[in-house]
Amino acid sequence: MKFTITENKSKKLNYANMFDKYFYVFYFLILATIIFCCFYNLGKAPITDWDEARHGVNAYEMLKYNNFIANFYNGEIDYWNLKPPISYYFIILGFKIFGYNAFGLRFYSALSYILTAIIVSIFIKRKFDKKASLLFLVILLSFCNLFISHCVRRGDADALFLLFYSISFISLIKTEDNPNWIYLTGLMFSLCFLTKSWHSLILIPTVFFYLIFTKGFKRLGFKRITLFFIVSVAPIFIWAVARYQFDGFEFIKQMIKYDLLSRSSTVIEEHYGGILYYVIYLLSSESVVYCLIPIIAINILKLINKEKFSYFDIGTISAFLSVFILYTISKTKLYWYIFPCFILIAIYGSIQIVKLSKKLKSYSFIIIFLICASCLSTFNYVFSVTSNDKTQNFINSITNVSSIDLYIETETTNGWSQQKSLHLTLTV
Repeated sequence: MKFTITENKSKKLNYANMFDKYFYVFYFLILATIIFCCFYNLGKAPITDWDEARHGVNAYEMLKYNNFIANFYNGEIDYWNLKPPISYYFIILGFKIFGYNAFGLRFYSALSYILTAIIVSIFIKRKFDKKASLLFLVILLSFCNLFISHCVRRGDADALFLLFYSISFISLIKTEDNPNWIYLTGLMFSLCFLTKSWHSLILIPTVFFYLIFTKGFKRLGFKRITLFFIVSVAPIFIWAVARYQFDGFEFIKQMIKYDLLSRSSTVIEEHYGGILYYVIYLLSSESVVYCLIPIIAINILKLINKEKFSYFDIGTISAFLSVFILYTISKTKLYWYIFPCFILIAIYGSIQIVKLSKKLKSYSFIIIFLICASCLSTFNYVFSVTSNDKTQNFINSITNVSSIDLYIETETTNGWSQQKSLHLTLTV
Protein backbone atom coordinates (compact mmCIF):
# COMPACT_ATOMS: atom_id res chain seq x y z
CA MET A 1 0.00 0.00 0.00
CA LYS A 2 2.83 2.37 0.86
CA PHE A 3 4.49 1.55 -2.44
CA THR A 4 1.34 2.55 -4.35
CA ILE A 5 1.09 5.92 -2.60
CA THR A 6 4.73 6.68 -3.36
CA GLU A 7 4.23 5.84 -7.01
CA ASN A 8 1.20 8.15 -7.30
CA LYS A 9 3.13 10.99 -5.71
CA SER A 10 5.94 10.37 -8.15
CA LYS A 11 3.53 10.58 -11.07
CA LYS A 12 2.05 13.80 -9.74
CA LEU A 13 5.52 15.20 -9.28
CA ASN A 14 6.48 14.27 -12.84
CA TYR A 15 3.30 15.88 -14.15
CA ALA A 16 3.99 19.07 -12.18
CA ASN A 17 7.51 19.24 -13.56
CA MET A 18 6.53 18.30 -17.11
CA PHE A 19 7.56 21.67 -18.56
CA ASP A 20 10.92 21.45 -16.81
CA LYS A 21 11.55 17.86 -17.85
CA TYR A 22 10.57 18.37 -21.50
CA PHE A 23 11.66 21.98 -21.64
CA TYR A 24 13.49 21.78 -24.97
CA VAL A 25 10.60 20.00 -26.67
CA PHE A 26 8.18 22.77 -25.67
CA TYR A 27 10.80 25.45 -26.29
CA PHE A 28 11.46 24.50 -29.91
CA LEU A 29 7.77 23.94 -30.64
CA ILE A 30 6.87 27.45 -29.44
CA LEU A 31 9.92 28.99 -31.13
CA ALA A 32 9.06 27.22 -34.39
CA THR A 33 5.55 28.69 -34.15
CA ILE A 34 6.99 32.19 -33.67
CA ILE A 35 9.28 31.67 -36.66
CA PHE A 36 6.32 30.54 -38.76
CA CYS A 37 4.24 33.57 -37.75
CA CYS A 38 7.15 35.88 -38.53
CA PHE A 39 7.84 34.55 -42.03
CA TYR A 40 4.60 33.09 -43.39
CA ASN A 41 3.28 35.31 -46.21
CA LEU A 42 5.83 37.93 -45.14
CA GLY A 43 6.13 39.39 -48.64
CA LYS A 44 2.42 39.44 -49.46
CA ALA A 45 1.09 42.42 -47.49
CA PRO A 46 1.23 45.70 -49.43
CA ILE A 47 4.25 47.87 -48.66
CA THR A 48 2.98 50.64 -46.42
CA ASP A 49 3.47 54.34 -47.07
CA TRP A 50 5.79 56.51 -45.02
CA ASP A 51 8.29 54.65 -42.89
CA GLU A 52 8.40 51.21 -44.54
CA ALA A 53 8.42 52.46 -48.13
CA ARG A 54 10.76 55.29 -47.22
CA HIS A 55 13.23 52.87 -45.64
CA GLY A 56 13.08 50.73 -48.77
CA VAL A 57 13.87 53.68 -51.02
CA ASN A 58 16.68 54.87 -48.74
CA ALA A 59 18.30 51.42 -48.68
CA TYR A 60 17.94 50.89 -52.45
CA GLU A 61 19.42 54.28 -53.30
CA MET A 62 22.36 53.66 -50.97
CA LEU A 63 23.15 50.74 -53.26
CA LYS A 64 22.35 52.69 -56.41
CA TYR A 65 24.72 55.56 -55.56
CA ASN A 66 27.21 53.34 -53.72
CA ASN A 67 27.01 55.66 -50.72
CA PHE A 68 26.58 53.94 -47.35
CA ILE A 69 26.80 57.04 -45.17
CA ALA A 70 24.04 59.31 -46.50
CA ASN A 71 20.49 58.23 -47.30
CA PHE A 72 18.78 59.44 -50.48
CA TYR A 73 15.18 59.71 -51.62
CA ASN A 74 14.49 60.01 -55.35
CA GLY A 75 18.04 61.07 -56.05
CA GLU A 76 18.27 63.76 -53.38
CA ILE A 77 19.64 63.71 -49.84
CA ASP A 78 16.81 62.74 -47.51
CA TYR A 79 16.32 65.27 -44.72
CA TRP A 80 12.89 63.89 -43.81
CA ASN A 81 13.84 60.38 -42.70
CA LEU A 82 16.47 61.47 -40.20
CA LYS A 83 17.68 58.07 -39.03
CA PRO A 84 21.30 56.88 -38.96
CA PRO A 85 22.04 54.05 -41.40
CA ILE A 86 22.09 50.75 -39.42
CA SER A 87 18.58 49.63 -40.42
CA TYR A 88 19.28 50.44 -44.07
CA TYR A 89 22.27 48.09 -44.02
CA PHE A 90 20.06 45.20 -42.95
CA ILE A 91 17.50 46.01 -45.64
CA ILE A 92 20.32 46.03 -48.19
CA LEU A 93 21.40 42.61 -46.92
CA GLY A 94 17.85 41.34 -47.32
CA PHE A 95 17.69 42.74 -50.87
CA LYS A 96 20.99 41.05 -51.74
CA ILE A 97 19.91 37.66 -50.37
CA PHE A 98 16.23 37.51 -51.33
CA GLY A 99 15.94 40.04 -54.15
CA TYR A 100 14.47 43.51 -54.37
CA ASN A 101 11.02 42.69 -53.10
CA ALA A 102 8.82 43.01 -50.01
CA PHE A 103 10.24 39.84 -48.42
CA GLY A 104 13.79 41.14 -48.77
CA LEU A 105 12.68 44.48 -47.35
CA ARG A 106 11.11 42.86 -44.27
CA PHE A 107 13.37 39.88 -43.64
CA TYR A 108 15.58 41.56 -41.07
CA SER A 109 12.60 42.70 -38.97
CA ALA A 110 11.25 39.16 -38.69
CA LEU A 111 14.72 37.83 -37.90
CA SER A 112 15.24 40.54 -35.26
CA TYR A 113 12.08 39.50 -33.41
CA ILE A 114 13.12 35.85 -33.48
CA LEU A 115 16.58 36.72 -32.12
CA THR A 116 14.93 38.84 -29.40
CA ALA A 117 12.78 35.85 -28.45
CA ILE A 118 15.79 33.50 -28.30
CA ILE A 119 18.15 35.81 -26.41
CA VAL A 120 15.65 36.98 -23.80
CA SER A 121 14.16 33.51 -23.23
CA ILE A 122 17.63 32.05 -22.63
CA PHE A 123 18.32 34.86 -20.15
CA ILE A 124 15.06 34.13 -18.27
CA LYS A 125 15.76 30.38 -18.24
CA ARG A 126 19.25 30.78 -16.78
CA LYS A 127 18.46 33.50 -14.25
CA PHE A 128 14.92 32.59 -13.22
CA ASP A 129 12.83 29.65 -14.37
CA LYS A 130 12.32 27.33 -17.33
CA LYS A 131 8.54 27.70 -17.23
CA ALA A 132 8.90 31.50 -17.23
CA SER A 133 11.12 31.21 -20.30
CA LEU A 134 8.44 29.24 -22.14
CA LEU A 135 5.72 31.62 -21.03
CA PHE A 136 7.77 34.59 -22.26
CA LEU A 137 7.80 33.08 -25.76
CA VAL A 138 4.04 32.53 -25.65
CA ILE A 139 3.50 36.15 -24.56
CA LEU A 140 5.66 37.40 -27.46
CA LEU A 141 3.56 35.31 -29.82
CA SER A 142 0.36 36.77 -28.36
CA PHE A 143 1.38 40.39 -29.02
CA CYS A 144 -0.62 40.67 -32.24
CA ASN A 145 -0.08 44.46 -32.38
CA LEU A 146 3.62 43.93 -32.99
CA PHE A 147 2.92 41.57 -35.89
CA ILE A 148 0.35 43.75 -37.62
CA SER A 149 2.10 47.07 -38.03
CA HIS A 150 5.46 48.81 -37.84
CA CYS A 151 7.47 46.00 -36.28
CA VAL A 152 7.80 42.26 -36.81
CA ARG A 153 6.46 41.97 -40.36
CA ARG A 154 7.35 45.42 -41.71
CA GLY A 155 10.49 46.95 -43.16
CA ASP A 156 10.74 49.59 -40.43
CA ALA A 157 13.54 50.02 -37.89
CA ASP A 158 11.46 49.10 -34.82
CA ALA A 159 12.07 45.34 -34.60
CA LEU A 160 15.83 45.84 -34.93
CA PHE A 161 15.67 48.58 -32.30
CA LEU A 162 13.79 46.20 -29.96
CA LEU A 163 16.54 43.60 -30.40
CA PHE A 164 19.32 46.05 -29.44
CA TYR A 165 17.18 47.51 -26.64
CA SER A 166 16.45 44.06 -25.17
CA ILE A 167 20.13 43.09 -25.19
CA SER A 168 21.01 46.41 -23.54
CA PHE A 169 18.43 45.85 -20.80
CA ILE A 170 19.50 42.24 -20.16
CA SER A 171 23.19 43.14 -19.96
CA LEU A 172 22.33 45.94 -17.50
CA ILE A 173 20.57 43.43 -15.24
CA LYS A 174 23.52 41.02 -15.55
CA THR A 175 25.89 43.63 -14.08
CA GLU A 176 24.60 42.39 -10.73
CA ASP A 177 26.55 39.17 -11.38
CA ASN A 178 29.43 40.60 -13.42
CA PRO A 179 30.02 44.38 -13.69
CA ASN A 180 31.73 43.97 -17.07
CA TRP A 181 28.32 43.42 -18.71
CA ILE A 182 27.91 47.20 -18.55
CA TYR A 183 30.09 47.49 -21.65
CA LEU A 184 27.56 45.53 -23.70
CA THR A 185 24.85 47.85 -22.39
CA GLY A 186 26.86 50.79 -23.71
CA LEU A 187 27.50 49.17 -27.09
CA MET A 188 23.81 48.38 -27.52
CA PHE A 189 22.93 51.97 -26.63
CA SER A 190 25.08 53.18 -29.51
CA LEU A 191 23.48 50.65 -31.88
CA CYS A 192 20.04 51.77 -30.71
CA PHE A 193 21.01 55.33 -31.61
CA LEU A 194 22.40 54.32 -34.99
CA THR A 195 19.12 52.51 -35.66
CA LYS A 196 16.43 54.90 -34.41
CA SER A 197 18.30 58.02 -33.38
CA TRP A 198 16.92 59.79 -30.29
CA HIS A 199 14.72 56.84 -29.31
CA SER A 200 17.86 55.50 -27.65
CA LEU A 201 17.54 58.22 -25.00
CA ILE A 202 15.05 56.04 -23.11
CA LEU A 203 18.04 53.98 -21.97
CA ILE A 204 19.72 56.90 -20.19
CA PRO A 205 17.26 57.27 -17.27
CA THR A 206 16.95 53.47 -17.14
CA VAL A 207 20.69 53.01 -16.60
CA PHE A 208 21.01 56.01 -14.30
CA PHE A 209 18.19 55.09 -11.91
CA TYR A 210 19.14 51.42 -11.93
CA LEU A 211 22.70 52.26 -10.91
CA ILE A 212 21.46 54.77 -8.30
CA PHE A 213 18.97 52.45 -6.58
CA THR A 214 21.20 49.36 -6.72
CA LYS A 215 24.38 51.18 -5.66
CA GLY A 216 25.72 50.32 -9.08
CA PHE A 217 28.06 53.31 -9.39
CA LYS A 218 30.00 52.03 -6.41
CA ARG A 219 29.86 48.44 -7.71
CA LEU A 220 31.17 49.40 -11.14
CA GLY A 221 33.76 51.91 -10.08
CA PHE A 222 35.11 54.99 -11.88
CA LYS A 223 37.17 53.05 -14.44
CA ARG A 224 34.25 50.92 -15.67
CA ILE A 225 31.90 53.92 -15.76
CA THR A 226 34.41 55.83 -17.88
CA LEU A 227 34.91 52.92 -20.30
CA PHE A 228 31.13 52.43 -20.41
CA PHE A 229 30.70 56.04 -21.51
CA ILE A 230 33.39 55.66 -24.19
CA VAL A 231 31.82 52.47 -25.55
CA SER A 232 28.40 54.18 -25.57
CA VAL A 233 29.45 57.19 -27.63
CA ALA A 234 32.43 56.02 -29.73
CA PRO A 235 30.40 54.31 -32.54
CA ILE A 236 28.03 57.32 -32.67
CA PHE A 237 30.99 59.70 -32.86
CA ILE A 238 32.59 57.69 -35.68
CA TRP A 239 29.34 57.79 -37.67
CA ALA A 240 28.89 61.53 -37.00
CA VAL A 241 32.41 62.26 -38.26
CA ALA A 242 31.77 60.20 -41.40
CA ARG A 243 28.46 61.97 -41.97
CA TYR A 244 30.10 65.38 -41.46
CA GLN A 245 32.54 64.58 -44.27
CA PHE A 246 29.56 64.20 -46.60
CA ASP A 247 27.28 67.18 -45.87
CA GLY A 248 28.70 68.94 -42.84
CA PHE A 249 26.40 69.47 -39.85
CA GLU A 250 23.22 69.74 -41.92
CA PHE A 251 21.89 66.22 -41.29
CA ILE A 252 22.83 66.28 -37.59
CA LYS A 253 21.32 69.75 -37.21
CA GLN A 254 18.04 68.52 -38.73
CA MET A 255 18.12 65.49 -36.44
CA ILE A 256 18.31 67.75 -33.40
CA LYS A 257 15.92 70.42 -34.66
CA TYR A 258 13.18 68.26 -36.17
CA ASP A 259 13.47 64.71 -34.84
CA LEU A 260 14.28 65.66 -31.25
CA LEU A 261 13.11 69.18 -30.40
CA SER A 262 10.09 69.46 -32.70
CA ARG A 263 8.74 65.96 -32.01
CA SER A 264 9.08 66.33 -28.25
CA SER A 265 7.81 69.90 -27.90
CA THR A 266 5.13 70.17 -30.60
CA VAL A 267 2.63 67.98 -32.42
CA ILE A 268 4.05 67.33 -35.88
CA GLU A 269 2.32 65.70 -38.86
CA GLU A 270 -0.97 65.71 -36.90
CA HIS A 271 0.12 62.91 -34.54
CA TYR A 272 -2.07 64.04 -31.66
CA GLY A 273 -2.68 62.23 -28.40
CA GLY A 274 -3.58 63.11 -24.84
CA ILE A 275 -1.85 62.14 -21.63
CA LEU A 276 -3.66 58.76 -21.61
CA TYR A 277 -2.74 57.92 -25.23
CA TYR A 278 -0.24 55.19 -24.34
CA VAL A 279 -2.26 53.91 -21.39
CA ILE A 280 -5.21 53.29 -23.71
CA TYR A 281 -2.99 51.72 -26.35
CA LEU A 282 -1.33 49.32 -23.91
CA LEU A 283 -4.65 48.31 -22.38
CA SER A 284 -6.05 47.63 -25.85
CA SER A 285 -3.75 44.60 -25.97
CA GLU A 286 -5.39 41.72 -24.13
CA SER A 287 -2.08 40.01 -23.34
CA VAL A 288 -0.71 43.18 -21.76
CA VAL A 289 -3.73 43.30 -19.43
CA TYR A 290 -3.33 39.62 -18.52
CA CYS A 291 0.34 40.22 -17.67
CA LEU A 292 -0.27 43.43 -15.73
CA ILE A 293 -2.70 41.76 -13.29
CA PRO A 294 -0.11 39.38 -11.75
CA ILE A 295 2.63 42.03 -11.99
CA ILE A 296 0.56 44.46 -9.92
CA ALA A 297 -0.60 41.72 -7.54
CA ILE A 298 2.91 40.45 -6.77
CA ASN A 299 4.29 43.94 -6.23
CA ILE A 300 1.40 44.93 -3.95
CA LEU A 301 2.08 41.82 -1.87
CA LYS A 302 5.75 42.82 -1.66
CA LEU A 303 4.80 46.27 -0.39
CA ILE A 304 2.34 44.84 2.16
CA ASN A 305 4.88 42.31 3.43
CA LYS A 306 7.63 44.94 3.31
CA GLU A 307 9.76 42.71 1.10
CA LYS A 308 12.85 44.15 -0.48
CA PHE A 309 12.67 44.71 -4.22
CA SER A 310 15.33 42.83 -6.16
CA TYR A 311 17.76 44.47 -8.56
CA PHE A 312 15.74 42.91 -11.36
CA ASP A 313 12.53 44.50 -10.03
CA ILE A 314 14.22 47.89 -9.84
CA GLY A 315 15.71 47.58 -13.32
CA THR A 316 12.47 46.52 -14.97
CA ILE A 317 10.33 49.15 -13.25
CA SER A 318 12.93 51.85 -14.05
CA ALA A 319 13.03 50.78 -17.69
CA PHE A 320 9.24 50.72 -18.05
CA LEU A 321 8.75 54.12 -16.43
CA SER A 322 11.57 55.63 -18.51
CA VAL A 323 9.90 54.59 -21.75
CA PHE A 324 6.36 55.34 -20.66
CA ILE A 325 6.96 58.74 -19.04
CA LEU A 326 9.32 60.12 -21.70
CA TYR A 327 6.96 59.32 -24.57
CA THR A 328 3.93 60.49 -22.61
CA ILE A 329 5.62 63.85 -22.03
CA SER A 330 6.50 64.11 -25.73
CA LYS A 331 3.87 66.07 -27.66
CA THR A 332 4.02 63.91 -30.79
CA LYS A 333 2.33 60.56 -30.16
CA LEU A 334 2.86 57.43 -32.25
CA TYR A 335 1.84 54.02 -30.93
CA TRP A 336 5.02 52.23 -32.01
CA TYR A 337 7.12 54.45 -29.75
CA ILE A 338 5.87 52.39 -26.81
CA PHE A 339 6.87 48.99 -28.26
CA PRO A 340 9.79 48.55 -25.77
CA CYS A 341 7.13 48.43 -23.02
CA PHE A 342 5.73 45.27 -24.61
CA ILE A 343 9.08 43.51 -24.28
CA LEU A 344 9.47 44.63 -20.66
CA ILE A 345 5.93 43.51 -19.80
CA ALA A 346 6.59 40.13 -21.45
CA ILE A 347 9.80 39.64 -19.44
CA TYR A 348 8.46 40.79 -16.09
CA GLY A 349 4.99 39.31 -16.61
CA SER A 350 6.22 35.81 -17.42
CA ILE A 351 8.34 35.73 -14.26
CA GLN A 352 5.60 37.13 -12.00
CA ILE A 353 2.94 34.75 -13.36
CA VAL A 354 5.16 31.76 -12.55
CA LYS A 355 5.72 33.17 -9.07
CA LEU A 356 1.98 33.64 -8.64
CA SER A 357 1.36 30.05 -9.75
CA LYS A 358 3.17 28.85 -6.64
CA LYS A 359 0.65 30.71 -4.48
CA LEU A 360 -2.54 30.66 -6.54
CA LYS A 361 -2.33 27.79 -9.02
CA SER A 362 -5.91 27.93 -10.32
CA TYR A 363 -5.79 31.71 -10.81
CA SER A 364 -2.47 31.64 -12.66
CA PHE A 365 -3.76 28.84 -14.87
CA ILE A 366 -6.60 31.12 -16.02
CA ILE A 367 -4.08 33.88 -16.83
CA ILE A 368 -1.90 31.49 -18.84
CA PHE A 369 -4.93 30.11 -20.68
CA LEU A 370 -6.06 33.61 -21.64
CA ILE A 371 -2.57 34.50 -22.90
CA CYS A 372 -2.46 31.33 -25.01
CA ALA A 373 -5.92 32.15 -26.37
CA SER A 374 -4.66 35.60 -27.36
CA CYS A 375 -2.20 33.93 -29.74
CA LEU A 376 -5.18 33.13 -31.96
CA SER A 377 -5.31 36.81 -32.96
CA THR A 378 -1.76 36.56 -34.28
CA PHE A 379 -2.54 33.36 -36.19
CA ASN A 380 -5.67 34.92 -37.63
CA TYR A 381 -3.72 37.93 -38.90
CA VAL A 382 -0.89 35.88 -40.38
CA PHE A 383 -3.25 33.55 -42.27
CA SER A 384 -5.41 36.42 -43.50
CA VAL A 385 -2.56 38.40 -45.13
CA THR A 386 -3.14 38.90 -48.85
CA SER A 387 -1.73 41.27 -51.44
CA ASN A 388 -4.22 43.72 -52.90
CA ASP A 389 -1.73 46.23 -54.26
CA LYS A 390 -1.66 46.25 -58.06
CA THR A 391 1.85 47.72 -58.35
CA GLN A 392 3.33 45.17 -55.98
CA ASN A 393 1.49 42.30 -57.67
CA PHE A 394 2.81 43.48 -61.05
CA ILE A 395 6.39 43.56 -59.78
CA ASN A 396 6.10 40.08 -58.28
CA SER A 397 4.57 38.70 -61.48
CA ILE A 398 7.50 39.64 -63.74
CA THR A 399 9.53 36.56 -64.69
CA ASN A 400 12.28 35.59 -67.15
CA VAL A 401 13.80 39.06 -67.07
CA SER A 402 17.53 39.49 -66.44
CA SER A 403 17.06 42.90 -64.83
CA ILE A 404 14.65 45.80 -64.83
CA ASP A 405 14.58 49.22 -63.21
CA LEU A 406 11.11 50.32 -62.22
CA TYR A 407 10.74 54.08 -61.78
CA ILE A 408 7.57 55.88 -60.75
CA GLU A 409 7.33 59.65 -60.38
CA THR A 410 7.71 61.14 -56.93
CA GLU A 411 4.83 62.22 -54.74
CA THR A 412 6.10 65.81 -54.70
CA THR A 413 5.72 66.30 -58.44
CA ASN A 414 2.92 63.98 -59.47
CA GLY A 415 1.06 63.09 -56.30
CA TRP A 416 2.43 59.56 -55.98
CA SER A 417 2.69 58.00 -52.51
CA GLN A 418 5.99 56.90 -51.04
CA GLN A 419 4.92 53.32 -51.51
CA LYS A 420 4.67 53.83 -55.27
CA SER A 421 7.97 55.72 -55.28
CA LEU A 422 9.83 52.65 -54.10
CA HIS A 423 12.46 51.78 -56.74
CA LEU A 424 12.82 48.04 -57.16
CA THR A 425 15.48 46.30 -59.23
CA LEU A 426 14.50 42.72 -59.97
CA THR A 427 17.10 40.07 -60.71
CA VAL A 428 15.67 36.71 -61.71
